[in-house]
Amino acid sequence: MTVKVKQTRHFYDFGVFRIDVSNRLLLCDGEPVALMPKTFDMLLLLVERHGEVLEKDELLEILWPDAIVEESNLTQNIHVLRRALEQHSPDGGYIKTIPRRGYRFVAEVREFWDEDAGFVIEKHTLARVVIEEEFEVADESEDAGSSLTTTINSNSNVPDAAATNAPAALDHTFHLAQNQPPQLILDVTPLQNSPNALALKGVIKHRRVVPVLLLAALIVTSAVVIFRFDKIFGRKEATSPFQKMKLTRLTTPRQARRAIISPDGRYIAYVLSADGGQGLWIEQTATQSNHQEVVPAADVRYFGTTFSPDGNFLYYIIKQMNNSIGVLYSVPALGGTPNKVLTDVDSPVTFSPDGKQIAFIRGSSAGEKALMIANVDGTGERTLAARHGDDFYNFDGPAWSPDGQKIACGAGGLAQRVGVVGIDVKDGTEKLIGSQIWKAVEQVAWLKDGSGLILVARDQAPNAALQLWYLSYTSGEARRITNDLSNYGGVSLTSASDALVTLQFEKLSSIWLNANESSNGEARQLTFNKYDGLGGLLWTPDHSAIIYTSNTNGKEGLWMVNADGTNQRLLSNRLNTYEEPSVSPDGRYVFFVSEVNGERNLWRLEIEGGDLKQLTQSGQESYAQVSPDGAWIVSSSAISGRTTLWKMNIDGSNRVQLTDKSAILPTISPDAKFIACYYRDELKSPWKIAVLSAEKGAPVKMLDIPPNVIFPTEIKWTPDGGSIAYIDKRNGVSNIWSKPVSGGTLQQLTGFSSDHIYGFDWSRDGKQLACARGALTSEVVLITDFK
Repeated sequence: MTVKVKQTRHFYDFGVFRIDVSNRLLLCDGEPVALMPKTFDMLLLLVERHGEVLEKDELLEILWPDAIVEESNLTQNIHVLRRALEQHSPDGGYIKTIPRRGYRFVAEVREFWDEDAGFVIEKHTLARVVIEEEFEVADESEDAGSSLTTTINSNSNVPDAAATNAPAALDHTFHLAQNQPPQLILDVTPLQNSPNALALKGVIKHRRVVPVLLLAALIVTSAVVIFRFDKIFGRKEATSPFQKMKLTRLTTPRQARRAIISPDGRYIAYVLSADGGQGLWIEQTATQSNHQEVVPAADVRYFGTTFSPDGNFLYYIIKQMNNSIGVLYSVPALGGTPNKVLTDVDSPVTFSPDGKQIAFIRGSSAGEKALMIANVDGTGERTLAARHGDDFYNFDGPAWSPDGQKIACGAGGLAQRVGVVGIDVKDGTEKLIGSQIWKAVEQVAWLKDGSGLILVARDQAPNAALQLWYLSYTSGEARRITNDLSNYGGVSLTSASDALVTLQFEKLSSIWLNANESSNGEARQLTFNKYDGLGGLLWTPDHSAIIYTSNTNGKEGLWMVNADGTNQRLLSNRLNTYEEPSVSPDGRYVFFVSEVNGERNLWRLEIEGGDLKQLTQSGQESYAQVSPDGAWIVSSSAISGRTTLWKMNIDGSNRVQLTDKSAILPTISPDAKFIACYYRDELKSPWKIAVLSAEKGAPVKMLDIPPNVIFPTEIKWTPDGGSIAYIDKRNGVSNIWSKPVSGGTLQQLTGFSSDHIYGFDWSRDGKQLACARGALTSEVVLITDFK
């Protein structure tokens, strides 16, 4: 059925700008100004209430009603909005900051309506198709985690057969035959008033449209979207109808981790991080209420939770802080006394279909990764299959098939090439399921009929996010379920496979500068992009600028910004990735780790973007730092089968192994005599902070890792060389603390009251401390109606 409806449009004018409210469009002298949806929402709110002071708390509550976000998100959106307005009207000054309160829109505003605004066509088929007269830039970062949101673009994984029929759709644009061809931009989003439907919002730049061409565009568009989502689940892939997924963000606390759903779908269990450590909680799915603590918080880390097949018990693995030995416990799902089941368990457990046995992954000090089977009470333990050396089974959790004949898990080797294998329960033989090779495979879960698996995986594309995938057991075909900029962690299915729970998360980061004079020192934000410094940052030797990683404009690169926040500029984006930069003391070179063709090696770049040279060939590098005298480089490498420290000349020559024990994240003392790092003698022994001789690599001093440290994140020597600084997390907030090498009281060095710190570095004169910090947004999500 097609309905033609008259449309009334609502406008605001201020300065040289016009807001088309109905079409969510900002115009400057008649030309569209691109704004992200959340930024547009903020502008509209400020304009609607022009002249009023909008308090920060009120803005956060209105703009992010269903999420807990930090004030830095508000600040960042205000900055982006101001910059967009100033680019078109430099002297506008439309938004005024009211210190310690909020913001006021100070421009004169005129509001009016226009009833002669064309029409809206609504066509109801399998999906609700809405064609509106508007121009809108699709923002993949807004609501980035929704598996219901699909943007059809040139990077979409649409098969060639569909692409040849609709090339324009894959480029966001349908061109209609006019002198000024209008653009139809496709943005597939869930209808707010119809959660079980998808809306195709066609955006047309001109009023007059040829209905036949519109209908043709709709048919092609629907075909592309349907082809993308059908044939995902079940054995009858070729005849599956158009599916409508529903994603619900649960109201679990923001610090919730490792969420799972009970077999009957009635309960969600999750790990909750708090100042007292981590604890296990449960809540009802339907009402999202009756939050109940099952296991009190303690100074431990959880490494997997699983419901028993009948849903009556929770099985969980905990490790003491800085200890690598996992202990499996069971506890009644609604609370009771925990029971110790088994020691030395390194992954979540999976149950046999009859509930009498469990399977899990165990790592050994000799480097073996074994798939183990035991009775549900911990007795009768045996090794089913094992991998050695560089080959491994993933520790995020195996999955026992519904027919009981095989166990699936992620498995791989060198060069970050990981697939899903099925291990025969009778004889331990291993078979690759399908041919898809990912960069990483995390948790896997079988559908109830054994036709395929749902898994969390990262594909081989540069900077790819962890996404939800479907892998058919019958055909071996792998298809994405989600396709966005968020990351997903864990997958848990009901016994009927009609609902799944996962954790959706995203790290946001920008560069901040702290005066480093006291814990209450005033901090200043230097950059306002979303992912600045997540891969590392450092000062230039003359402490005039900061070098950092960023994927600004969608491509990873090395960037530099002056210490006063000016002259933000790109140094290099020729490689796919840039991680953990370090600079030579003469300021000539930047050293960093980059992944090329699945291999991670150390590279050297002339600081102004000139000479680029690969220094190592092992493909197993993870971190490097240049000595203060510029003579040598220390790096972490897994060349020997375990990650150890290596040393070489600054040009990459004369490379030698410095330690034969596990060591990661090295930092060189200001006098170049010592190296501090995380260190352990055996693969199962607790991690320590070791101070090593820079010449021989022998431990000089061993320090306990302080409580509340975020492990493993980088550590740094303080400028005076007397302490080791680290990232400390308390009450969900990160700050920099230091631990004296000679012993003494821990000292807090920064005084942030919100957000997470991902990296930090001191200027060479020790007067300024730069941090990469921002919000870590995470939500437990429930996905239903995907079958």
